[in-house]
Amino acid sequence: MLLIAHRIFQEQYKDVTANFPTVKNSLDKQLEKAAADPYNAGEQLRDIADENLRQKLFKIWVRGENLPKNKGHRLLYLVVKAKKCVLPFFISPRPRDSFSYDDFDWEEAAKQVYGDLTAGKLDEFVVFTPWQV
Repeated sequence: MLLIAHRIFQEQYKDVTANFPTVKNSLDKQLEKAAADPYNAGEQLRDIADENLRQKLFKIWVRGENLPKNKGHRLLYLVVKAKKCVLPFFISPRPRDSFSYDDFDWEEAAKQVYGDLTAGKLDEFVVFTPWQV
């Protein structure tokens, strides 16, 4: 599937890779996996209030160098099968051993990204292939 990044995620990506340069290779690899096999690369998020987002949201851990298992950044992405695309919409700004979904309104962010895509606001998106850079 095509990996498309909303401007919100582009900024998050720049910030995280600038602040934690050792995470870039792992993040790029996880984004590549999500694009190649989105339903198996991550774990599906449950208890989604918005009916349009159910069974479309996934999470995956991103570890940089020298980070133990289950400590790293959390990457959230949206799969839009009808558009044949994967849209990352959140990467946690700092590594942690547990991710609290209370720290970020992730469902609202996913709604905005999905809404912009379905409304045809294509100027908000770019085809995102950081592993090819």
